[in-house]
Amino acid sequence: MIEVHCACGNLTQKARCGACDDKPEGNNGRLIKCNDACALAKRNAQLADALGVEKKESKVREVEYDAATLSYYAANTAWCTGIESQLVEFVKGEKPTLHFPSMKRPQRQFTHELAELFQLRSQSLDEEPHRSVLVQRQSNSAIPTPTLADALAAQRQSSSATLNLGSLRKALPERKPNNSLYLEGVLGYDEETLSDILRPHMRGMKFSLAWVADPLPLLQTDEDVLVTFDQPSPDHETKLASISSALRHVISDTGFCVGAESVLLADDGRIVRGSWTPVASTSTWRSNGSKAVPPPLQTANSFASLGGVSPPKASQAPVQHAWGSLIGAANAKPPRAVVAPLAEQERPTLSLPRSAAVSRVPTPSLPPPPPVAKDDAEVPDAWDAEE
Repeated sequence: MIEVHCACGNLTQKARCGACDDKPEGNNGRLIKCNDACALAKRNAQLADALGVEKKESKVREVEYDAATLSYYAANTAWCTGIESQLVEFVKGEKPTLHFPSMKRPQRQFTHELAELFQLRSQSLDEEPHRSVLVQRQSNSAIPTPTLADALAAQRQSSSATLNLGSLRKALPERKPNNSLYLEGVLGYDEETLSDILRPHMRGMKFSLAWVADPLPLLQTDEDVLVTFDQPSPDHETKLASISSALRHVISDTGFCVGAESVLLADDGRIVRGSWTPVASTSTWRSNGSKAVPPPLQTANSFASLGGVSPPKASQAPVQHAWGSLIGAANAKPPRAVVAPLAEQERPTLSLPRSAAVSRVPTPSLPPPPPVAKDDAEVPDAWDAEE
């Protein structure tokens, strides 16, 4: 599309380019016929020149477009550009009013908001579905700058500069490298035997073993073992990955455990794995690495439990709550730990404290059963009376 003008330049109209191989210039240079408006404009210009009246230039004012206005313009660019052009020409011209054709409600809303930026007075006329917008010139009417197109381009450029990948990505905490190995499901191996299996694959690094118990030992029969190292090297995590890979081949051949993976043993005693975190605890263990299962509750009979008869309390050795060294000094027992869900705090042992009072449920006394009658003659007279 190109713009064509009349001979005096008062009229402007858009037309097709019409350029082709036979006529490269197309409609360029084509003139449209002047009309009465051209004659009126020419007469007004002559009158203004005679009276010495200078033609006022159109005012321009800087504005800031609302986000909703730019959003509607982005979705309806062609139509909104047409409305903007008509308002610009109206402000530049001399007509006191501009009446738009009937519009839908969102279009009228956009026209009202845009007319307000031009400092024009706007109002809606007629009833639906022929409701339209009429704008009126005011003394302070001016053409807003920037245009809708420039404002939308600036908004998109600002958004792309602000919402980059770095700002959208959540700040993740710094990840500490893994420093230990976790063997899952080790059953039937003591510390010495398990060390003999692991030593050929440890790349010459000194290591220690610690058995990790499940918080509910009655529900699990396998054992997990934590392998720690005395002096981690700078490439310690890389070596752990290599050791884990080698141990997986040994596991497939011997089946000494279920799986092996590298983990992080934190300073507070937590063992951070991929999806959960074991924490330190005070469980009891056997010296050979097998888990200690609490003995079943011994009672004389079922009525002893209701009567509040508590079983004799076994003597308990004092336990150490701090991790200390990973290998216990007493009887070469591995240190004690317990597995818990990620970020979960240590669970208290589900045992009755020494000072807790035992609730006693009184056993109701029942009358003795009646004697068994051998024949009808031995039935008591009281029974016959009740019938």
